[in-house]
Amino acid sequence: STSFSCVKTVESVYTGGQVEWFKDMAFTLARGAVNVVRKGEVISMLKEEEDQIISFTLAGSDTEVTVVTAHKSGLVRIWDCLVVEQPKVIRTFRSIHSGAISVLGLHTLSGSHSGTVLATGGTEGTVKVWDLTSQYFTHNFRTSSTV
Repeated sequence: STSFSCVKTVESVYTGGQVEWFKDMAFTLARGAVNVVRKGEVISMLKEEEDQIISFTLAGSDTEVTVVTAHKSGLVRIWDCLVVEQPKVIRTFRSIHSGAISVLGLHTLSGSHSGTVLATGGTEGTVKVWDLTSQYFTHNFRTSSTV
């Protein structure tokens, strides 16, 4: 009889649902957290113990990735994910949606109107636009259906 010892255990890093790619990394939403995966290994995780992430978006440069997460509580968190360090929350704000945020979009503007804007789409049928550079809510669009 031969006995074996466990050398490595691999957890699931993707269970279906949202995934975003950036360079050689995959950002996956699994079990209420965002896993940062490189070469099949989770290299870091974005998560809040008591507040599950329900959706996310990201944008990046050569040295850093900005990830915006929407949480079950209605909070939105902006994370700084430097390629060589653990992710850290740099800002948290309440979304003012009356339902859950189902989709997020992050865009960097250039030229005379430079800055970063975030669009959040809620299950109550609104899209809200946020100026993240100046840190204020700018627009509200309504629709008769879920976003």
